[in-house]
Amino acid sequence: MISARSACLAAAVAVSASLSTGIAAQQWPEPTDTPLGTPSISIASGTDLLIAGVGLEASSIGTVSIDVPAGARVAQVLAYWEGHDILGTEHGAADTVHVGTAPACDIPIVGTALGGTHFFFANAYSTVYRADITDLGLVQNGSNDICVTGLDYTAANNGFGILVVLDDGSRRTIDMRDGNDLAHFRFQQPVDQTTPVVFDFPAATTDRVATFSYLVASVDDRRTSVIEIRDGDGNLLLEDADALGDTAGPGYDAYQNTVTIPAGVDEVSVQILSKDAQTGRYAYLFPASLGWIASGLALDKPAEPCIPLALRLRYTGEDCSVSSHTQSGGSVSCSGDPAFANYVVILASDSPRPFARGSRILACRVVALGGEFTIRSRHRGLPPTTYIHIMDCRRQVLQTVSFDTSGNEPIATGNQFGGVLVTGLVCKSKRGICAKKIRPCWKKRRGQSRSDRNDRGRGSRGWGSRGWGSRGRGSRGWGRRGWR
Repeated sequence: MISARSACLAAAVAVSASLSTGIAAQQWPEPTDTPLGTPSISIASGTDLLIAGVGLEASSIGTVSIDVPAGARVAQVLAYWEGHDILGTEHGAADTVHVGTAPACDIPIVGTALGGTHFFFANAYSTVYRADITDLGLVQNGSNDICVTGLDYTAANNGFGILVVLDDGSRRTIDMRDGNDLAHFRFQQPVDQTTPVVFDFPAATTDRVATFSYLVASVDDRRTSVIEIRDGDGNLLLEDADALGDTAGPGYDAYQNTVTIPAGVDEVSVQILSKDAQTGRYAYLFPASLGWIASGLALDKPAEPCIPLALRLRYTGEDCSVSSHTQSGGSVSCSGDPAFANYVVILASDSPRPFARGSRILACRVVALGGEFTIRSRHRGLPPTTYIHIMDCRRQVLQTVSFDTSGNEPIATGNQFGGVLVTGLVCKSKRGICAKKIRPCWKKRRGQSRSDRNDRGRGSRGWGSRGWGSRGRGSRGWGRRGWR
């Protein structure tokens, strides 16, 4: 059998040169390929992707080993195989190979060609086949060894790989592409380099880690290549040099890498280049020829929007410069400085003015430095914007902060707005899911009226039905006529 990556590659470079000069232009067809795109079959929904493969250049039979975590459901299993023919007529729109649970290889599967047969270089016509083998039950939880045989390309059997879609119930999403994208840096277009693969997804307010999967054929050991991942603005997120090269055996790679997706990014592009980055393990060696077969992405979904029903906050006494939060700048305001006052009156409402007529009072109480308080609205939820006024005992406003509590902006424990720090919250998501982070105290206690449910007993101070300090005998606070 002729090796497609040793004896043929030098001749292929010469053929490419002759094509570019017009010499012997009738001898070889124009090179073609099929850039990776959305698969033509339905892909199951899932939360993660697994890949594995075996190179078959040196053997007619091989074993693909893959481990599936306990508790994960195998949603779909796709098989891909690729090789090179001498004439380009040996393989058609379908091909049959045999698989099974090793050591048996007795189950025939029929694959469909992705984009047909492509002339890559002299005596190397590439064809990729794909088959859905989910129903065979070859991949189960635990360790799996899948036997494969029957590849019959006339120039090189590069290899066989599988891509597994898993669903473990986590908040992750997947996306994938497949095709037959061929590249060598000295060949003429379109096979001089691969076409970037673009993945789109909803942006998140925090950084996330994405896992990328690759099935690639024909990358020889000790040949250079680069995987580049960029954001939608072209900023380089990862340059993975010389990661490929017979990692699954002679002629085939099944590889994964990870990259941090910055907050706010909603698009990345991935490209495998026939290139020497001069930074990898094969620096300054000859760039590889390659056939990119499939690629996938697994990524955490953005956090579920939180519609706050109640917030627990701590009075820290700090100024506006310490504000640190997950909300956009236009949703937050802060003015003034409580200057670490030991005791303050906290008034939370839906109004930028502390004593506006008709405003909804969410909390009003005396709080010591470092003390905590809760704001809530029992019936309607918190207003779209919540204002917290920090005052002294003479009703002088020391600081006012405001932030979004509609659910359109994220809010989380640890967010700090001036002199108040979020230490707990009760959320109702936009899908109606409640995530309790603090214990709500909305039930009526014995001996208390509706207006006194948050009161701690006789003599306490707080905002009652008649104003501040009207909750119990001997209490003091703001009434309709002021402090008393």
